Amino acid sequence: FFRLLLFMFSFLQCVSRLGPEGCTAKSSLPFGQVLFLNSVPGVSKENHVAALARLHPSLVRFRALSTDSVDASRNAIMGAVHHATQGALSVFEAHDGWSIYLTDISHKATKRGVPLTAALLYVPLHLIPEYSGHSPTELFNALTQFGVMFKGIKIGTETRANKLEVLSRKQLLRTLEKARHMSSRVMLRDDAQAMHGMAKNFLLSALGFTEDVDVVQVVPRVPYDVIVDVGHQKNMVTVAQNLLMSLKSAADRPSVVQLTPVATREWARGLLHCPSCHTHHSSHPYGVMELCGQCLDRREEMLLEGTNALSLEESNDAVAAEVVEVTDKDFEQVVLQSPHHVLLEVYAPWCPHCIKLAPEVTKLPQSLGQKLTGRSTKVIVAKMDGTANKATGAAAYPTFKLFKAGEKLRPVVFNDDFEIDRISEWVMDSLGAGISLPPWMRTKPQESPAEVSEFDDVQKYAAALRSTKRAQPAPLPDKPSLRREYFQNTYGAKYGHDGQIEHIRDKEFSRLQNMTYLDSTGSGLYQESQIHEVAEMLKQDVFGNTHSLCQCSKLTQREVDRARAKVLRFFKTDTDDYHLVFTGNASGALKAVGEYFPFQKDTSAFIFTRGNHNSVLGIREYAHDKGAHIYSVDDDELAELLSDAKGFFARRNRPFPSGPSLFAFPGEDNFHGAKYPLQLAKHFKAAAGDNWKVLLDAAALAPNSPVDLGTHRPDFVALSFYKMFGYPTGLGALVLKADVGDKLNKVYFGGGNVAASTSKVKFHAFKSAPEKFEDGTLSFLSIASLRFGLERMQRMTMPSIKNHTWALARYLADGLQALKHSNGQPVIEVYGKHFLPKAEDMQGPVVSFNVLNKDGTYVKLCNVLSQLSDASFQLRTGEMCNPGSCFASLGIDEADVAAKSSGNGCGTNDFINGKPVGAVRASVGYFNTFEDMDKMYSFMKSTFVQ
Repeated sequence: FFRLLLFMFSFLQCVSRLGPEGCTAKSSLPFGQVLFLNSVPGVSKENHVAALARLHPSLVRFRALSTDSVDASRNAIMGAVHHATQGALSVFEAHDGWSIYLTDISHKATKRGVPLTAALLYVPLHLIPEYSGHSPTELFNALTQFGVMFKGIKIGTETRANKLEVLSRKQLLRTLEKARHMSSRVMLRDDAQAMHGMAKNFLLSALGFTEDVDVVQVVPRVPYDVIVDVGHQKNMVTVAQNLLMSLKSAADRPSVVQLTPVATREWARGLLHCPSCHTHHSSHPYGVMELCGQCLDRREEMLLEGTNALSLEESNDAVAAEVVEVTDKDFEQVVLQSPHHVLLEVYAPWCPHCIKLAPEVTKLPQSLGQKLTGRSTKVIVAKMDGTANKATGAAAYPTFKLFKAGEKLRPVVFNDDFEIDRISEWVMDSLGAGISLPPWMRTKPQESPAEVSEFDDVQKYAAALRSTKRAQPAPLPDKPSLRREYFQNTYGAKYGHDGQIEHIRDKEFSRLQNMTYLDSTGSGLYQESQIHEVAEMLKQDVFGNTHSLCQCSKLTQREVDRARAKVLRFFKTDTDDYHLVFTGNASGALKAVGEYFPFQKDTSAFIFTRGNHNSVLGIREYAHDKGAHIYSVDDDELAELLSDAKGFFARRNRPFPSGPSLFAFPGEDNFHGAKYPLQLAKHFKAAAGDNWKVLLDAAALAPNSPVDLGTHRPDFVALSFYKMFGYPTGLGALVLKADVGDKLNKVYFGGGNVAASTSKVKFHAFKSAPEKFEDGTLSFLSIASLRFGLERMQRMTMPSIKNHTWALARYLADGLQALKHSNGQPVIEVYGKHFLPKAEDMQGPVVSFNVLNKDGTYVKLCNVLSQLSDASFQLRTGEMCNPGSCFASLGIDEADVAAKSSGNGCGTNDFINGKPVGAVRASVGYFNTFEDMDKMYSFMKSTFVQ
């Protein structure tokens, strides 16, 4: 009753101000929804929300401020969704263009079944100076934030993002010059020029202006359902009415960010051809019909890609011959999952307009077919009884909606005279003149073509391994501002994750405020929102042991299958080509290879590169016990193997191995970060023969570089998940080729890896891979948590992570290598391949070094670590469980190490022949910033230069 009184009072106020026509949006106000409202910095949402509140009686306002803690922001999200479930219109305002919580609030809204609309108040770039007041700081912050919120793409590029404005380089420079002129009135001219220069460099890079690109199309970096240009629409009431109209139509379609994975099994049977979904139980613990884990994961990915079909039989007809009747039961399959355009009429049996129009609707296929003759585009004409079905939520009858291929979540509504010819013309106008369904929408998605690299040529690869040419970096400038300028000019194009690094650091890694974390090779760090999502999952779901058959156990099995599929797809492969075996860590995966590999006496060999982790070196004990020949090779010997494998063995008076043999190499050396490009897997097998299998230790590589198993196809891959994204710990994986599993000698059985066994009679039968290799109960809660970490790395993108971390590590290596004592002697001895010609492909984001005194002697590692720790630097010292690289880098004879009675483990302070047994290792993560690297450089310079 109280809400009704508020509504009447608000409506009377609206009529008194605007007249009855101005309140048309009030005739059917949206209740029980969430409006995620963002704006370009400088545009105040205060007045727009106030205008919206005057038009809507039950509006409740929530905010996420830059000063809020993560918990406070989470509470605001939960409050917004809760009030929407109670019938209110919840407006959630993002601060300063911040959109990181858009995914969180859409996830909450989806779980509670609440419609969500993501809206943006947009101002063209050239108008931002008018909206940002007269404070130079606010003005340049708003301009810089524009580059954080938006990006530029080449004109004509196909995109499903909202196209906002066409921006030229001249317009951008003119706007920046205007901002500089305004700022120089209230601040020193040099300061205004400095701010102008930084904003200019950042915006040119962030918006995609290069030497050959002078004009770009501006698009947002995150999706929005509605964008209102408030720069040209000054009337705030009109803006509020536009938002209300958008909210009214929210019930007709899901938000572009509100993607739910729930689907029918019929969809999986028809499009995924999944046998698991054929026999899947009809319910899950909470009464929702869902797919098996692998199909669930694939469907989520397809929705995010903008397509909802893997493969369908092609039809030569442009339009189906008959109108298809659709119901709620098959709406998703016929409309959303179809790769074709769908024209849908929503009618009511009692509606006189619908009855009159019915005979004409049957002619639509013929009318459209004539217009689409000769084109590959296909349109399906369908109809749905809106009174008996709720899938589209139409508010009036008849309603025509066009679901365009690739944009099924954003249907276009027909608002004109209901004449067949006019509807046909509208469809053609909506599809565009000559537009057709993209090939990738009509066929099964293919793997992206691998990036062409000179390492694809084995001879060039071998030459790179033998290269000793090193560049000597110049000293860094003394002034911090000049060092930043040097970094921006030299490595700035690779840095910052498209301008998001500061936001990521502030919101997800606030716990790093009082320390500098440089041990990402030792352990990655989790994001704060990642842990919140894990906690929410654990609070809401009940997971049972997968060896049971109850509903909770089936839920767990689905999450395990889903995790397997998601991990394999992250590494560009699938369950058809590879099995993913969960282990306790990467060492457990490597141990399993050594234990199961079928080495044979005298006819098998085990070759490993010298710079391998101890966990790989341990495999040689299995090989030795089984009588295989063992070889440890450096880069020159590896190049010799690739060039002439048979000659390699002949020159050592050994027979060429004819039995099952194994070659192991690390994607990235964990001592000093040198990388072996993944083409090595194919090159070695081509040189040595089919009896060889290749083992890739990707534990140090996967956190910072793309790993494409579909292209490079090693036989075994060892992974560690906490090194990638911090949580969960105690979980790794062995990825093995599907055709390799049957050739491994698995002896022990235990837990659920057997299909049958007996006690008195010696009999057991293993399950098929991957379960065959998983002894006992899996760490299923940790496995269910994997997707939250993987999703964050997917959002960052691995190329972005690789570029960002490499740029920071190279800057630090440049600075440390160039430091000199007063007598000209070097201060730092840097290890690895930082300064080789192909350093970006041959060196990971690790800087390992030792400190030298003025007389050339080494400073004790314990002294270096003590001073670094006192300054809150978190890193590692010692040999890093990699004796081969450690001793080779320092020039220590391994025979001297073996003869030494004391240990040489991690953190040792021993010296052998005047050289330390180990080094200091600074390893960079995707969350590190330029300030972290410059702080490390400055500390080393001020502390150790004599």
